[in-house]
Amino acid sequence: MKKFFKLILCFSIMLFAVLAVNAEDGVLEYNFDDGEFSGWGPRGDGVVVEVVDKQSRSGDYSLLVTGRSNNWHGPCLDIHGLVEEGETYEITLWVNLANKPNGGVIVTVEKKRGTETGWDRVAGPVNARRGRWTQ
Repeated sequence: MKKFFKLILCFSIMLFAVLAVNAEDGVLEYNFDDGEFSGWGPRGDGVVVEVVDKQSRSGDYSLLVTGRSNNWHGPCLDIHGLVEEGETYEITLWVNLANKPNGGVIVTVEKKRGTETGWDRVAGPVNARRGRWTQ
């Protein structure tokens, strides 16, 4: 049975900048500089993601996440087909809080096998602050 992976960024932040997944065949980089979502979407009821031209770390755009009412709400990227089980990947991201003074950032991977769903923490918590980009 195939195992599906979905990268879920669950964190107490509102602004997200860059994610890079380093694989043997290259680097997948999501920096939103083309003004597009590049596959990113909301995770959780009421969550809204927008590509905006303010508070970017580099370039002109970043991903703004609003409407979070639970800690697990945030941006989401389906990485099924981009990664393989048992392989090692490096994930780098930059965050900047838009409306909180500070908060913990974690990265989880959602795994589905048949009707079962599980989540593995792959990074964090990292303390992020408003007005400052944190890697």
